[in-house]
Parts: sequence; C-alpha cells; structure tokens
Amino acid sequence: REREANAVPTTGLTGLTGVIVEHQGQLLLNDNNGVKSVPNIVVEKGEGARSALNNHLRLQGLNITLGPVYSIYDDHTNGHRYTFFTAKASTDASANMGSYCPIDTLPDSTFIDGAQADMVKRYCAEYQTQEFGLYVGDAIEGEVHHGE
Repeated sequence: REREANAVPTTGLTGLTGVIVEHQGQLLLNDNNGVKSVPNIVVEKGEGARSALNNHLRLQGLNITLGPVYSIYDDHTNGHRYTFFTAKASTDASANMGSYCPIDTLPDSTFIDGAQADMVKRYCAEYQTQEFGLYVGDAIEGEVHHGE
C-alpha cells in the first residue's frame, strides 16, 4: 500500500502531497482570510509523495516525522490526486507552513474545499480515540479502511 501511495499518478492528474501535523492537540494549517487548508505541495514527476514531502519539510527546517498515509483521493474538478500523511511535531515550529489551531475548534472551520473539510473533521473525530483510518476514493466519496 505504501509503495502505491508513493507513486506519482499516471492518470493525467497532478500529484499533490500534504501532511496533517499534530502537536499537543493542535493541527498545523494554512489560513487565508479565514479559509483553512492542510499544507501541501506539488509532487514532481519521478518523485514519490513521501520523499517529496520529507524533502520539503527538511528544506523548511522542520523536524517532523511523517506517519502513515491518511487519505488518498482524486479530485477531477481540479485535476489533482492528493496523498495526505499524518505526522507528529516535537515542537510548535511551523516555518512558512501555517500556524497551529486547536483540534476542538476545527470541525466548524471553513476549508478551501469540501474534501479537506471532511478529512480534517474525520481526523478530529479519530483523534479522540487515536484510531486512524485510511481514506481511499475521490473528493466526494470513498471508503475509510481501519487496519484491514
């Protein structure tokens, strides 16, 4: 599964990879005039999602260890395939990637799109039990797999 998630899409979609970074009950998010988004970058051809994100985090000077893939979905309305990982930060340093927001305030926040809003809401709910699943689908529907 991990190798598949690392692959750059061959479907004509542009690969983007991002990370849901948690630190002491807060998530690292971009905020553009009240509209939040999960930090993400474009994955260049020939580069895997995990390695692209690790390189980006290192260049930002952040000591963040990536966890498992959390969500993989295609959005045909904008031509992107998203691969999001989870991560835990050891400090609240955020470089240019956004700022930390308390998890309990996020379910009612406005996000850049419905898919990211749903993903963050799911993360907030799963954070309470620490039982995280993997979403696979598209921007509208898919399945969450828990340890299967």
